[in-house]
Amino acid sequence: MKRPILFSMLITFLTSSAMGCGLINSDEKAERTYPEAFSLERVSIEEVVDETAIPDSVNIDVFVTDISKCPKSHKCFLPDGIFVSESLTSDESILIPLEKPRQFRKQKRYLISVLSHFEGKKLRMVILLGYSRLE
Repeated sequence: MKRPILFSMLITFLTSSAMGCGLINSDEKAERTYPEAFSLERVSIEEVVDETAIPDSVNIDVFVTDISKCPKSHKCFLPDGIFVSESLTSDESILIPLEKPRQFRKQKRYLISVLSHFEGKKLRMVILLGYSRLE
């Protein structure tokens, strides 16, 4: 008798956790809050992460691999933002924090303009300046 109740509680907890904080697949579209991508030097994500003698502001051609959006009623570990990678099959991605991540679509390609902040030689944060949808 107790087993079904515990199982139901576990399912409820896992479902609310998965839906509450984390990655979303919602079709809800948010209003655009950033300008189009700027005319900047185009570099790879690897160059941004490794600080390969690039300007502070650059363009990167990326795919949005996941979207992180935390409901206001929850406390989440990850900030709202998008995970981007240079290909859909890559295992490596970076998180770009932003206020309204739902203006992006998963598995879509974008040209993003970013500002990189370093602490010494370590990348601390990537700030989105603008974006343009590609394809």
